[in-house]
Amino acid sequence: VKFFSPASGDGSQPRADWLRRLFEREASCWKISHHYIVAQHGFLDLRGADRGGWPAAAIVMNCYDTTLSAVFEAYHGARSRLPWRTAIHYAETLTQATEYLHFHLRLVHRDIKPGNLLLTRATSV
Repeated sequence: VKFFSPASGDGSQPRADWLRRLFEREASCWKISHHYIVAQHGFLDLRGADRGGWPAAAIVMNCYDTTLSAVFEAYHGARSRLPWRTAIHYAETLTQATEYLHFHLRLVHRDIKPGNLLLTRATSV
């Protein structure tokens, strides 16, 4: 489960506008079906609930083993480099996923970064 709150945004939009745009974006994500893009199983609108400190919204998605950011940190901590074949594999899978979003669905991710690239033990992005 990934929670969203206005603090997660850039702070430049009013809360109501930020939430409206989040709900519109999440509604468009249900049509995504690609083996390199995380499947979403549910979207939780928590705005009307007595949240007791919980954020306004959340998505339910598959659980992954790690992120590319954690892999980078592990290699850095070991004073080692990511093998070039692995780096090329990650680049190819990211390219395939973004190509699907852009050219087939006309969507833009807007937050591609190592911490948002989820990995399985088999090193698939």
